[in-house]
Amino acid sequence: MEHIRVEEEAAYREACRKLLFSDGTRTALVMLSLLTLFPVGIVSIVFWILARKAGGDGKKKKEVENYHEAETMALTSISFGLCAVLTILICIPQLKRGI
Repeated sequence: MEHIRVEEEAAYREACRKLLFSDGTRTALVMLSLLTLFPVGIVSIVFWILARKAGGDGKKKKEVENYHEAETMALTSISFGLCAVLTILICIPQLKRGI
């Protein structure tokens, strides 16, 4: 029993190394991702909810892995959203000229 607990703790610590942000920052990031690219933002929210659920069930490793996926999806959504905004800003002069 103790051996399994030690293995779970080691797996949990390993999964924690992948996390980039604290809880509050991660939550804000996931919510912001909904604004920039809606479908990817929804995937981010799903992983965030799954992580919260796993934490409530006591599955620490699964919780951290889902938070990592939520962070990744949120950053992807935000970066695509920023690229879209930049593309629109670049195209505005051409649109004004009627090209």
